[in-house]
Amino acid sequence: MVRSPEAIVPKRNWQVAGPFLQLVLIVLTALLLTFPCLKHGIPRGHDSTVHASYQHHFSGQFWNGDPYPRWLCGENKGGGSPIFLIQYPLPYFVTAFIRPLLALPEGPRREVVELGVYLFLAMAGAGMTARCWFRSFAAPLSATLAAVAYLALPYFTILVYVRTSIGELTAVVWMPLLLYGMERAASCGRGYLTISLATALLIASNVLITLLFLPVVAAYAAMLRTQPEGSPPCKGFSFPFLSVEPSPDGTWFRQSFSGGYSILPPKRPPHPSST
Repeated sequence: MVRSPEAIVPKRNWQVAGPFLQLVLIVLTALLLTFPCLKHGIPRGHDSTVHASYQHHFSGQFWNGDPYPRWLCGENKGGGSPIFLIQYPLPYFVTAFIRPLLALPEGPRREVVELGVYLFLAMAGAGMTARCWFRSFAAPLSATLAAVAYLALPYFTILVYVRTSIGELTAVVWMPLLLYGMERAASCGRGYLTISLATALLIASNVLITLLFLPVVAAYAAMLRTQPEGSPPCKGFSFPFLSVEPSPDGTWFRQSFSGGYSILPPKRPPHPSST
């Protein structure tokens, strides 16, 4: 039976709309999780007052012509503060650009509301980059559902509503993007620009989190490097379990992941001159 071209149109429409609807699902999840932030502003967490104060002086100096306010002149009752010589600047830059979009009247709640909008954008960005990473080894719908479950982790709830650590939340946005770039570089050699961009944004988001994440990057790179060539991509989600076993001669330990991945190289064959 030959199907008419009209019968194929809905399928093509779904192929176009499917990924878009999945991205909308991620945005709606972020919207649901951060709706109190959009309604009332940044929650009253551990660092909310500090972030609002920094943002007030940072945005003021930025829109008065200072491209990178390293010294906050109005902080500490006019005494100033050199906090942005070491403080991560990216969240404050993004929030500063939110100001002309919202056009809120000047007042004590302006920065509170702007930071609440930023928390929503950061959550949505974390879901998007997580889907990009999951999509490199899973089907589109599975990657989307995994990203939604990723945003629903209690870690994000504590990060936003208890600790209000906007720097750490911003760093979480770029971690999956960095791993996605590594997957691209290992598979087709085209992910190095993504790796560079994600690393730079990660450093600008939170230097301490970047240092803590480096061992994960090294282990992930070793896993990708030792993946057998031509092996099929992963069909689902699984967390590899590390196993350590001695080599036959007992001189070194082989550390391998389930699925045939190895951190350490296999034992070298004997040199021809020794035989």
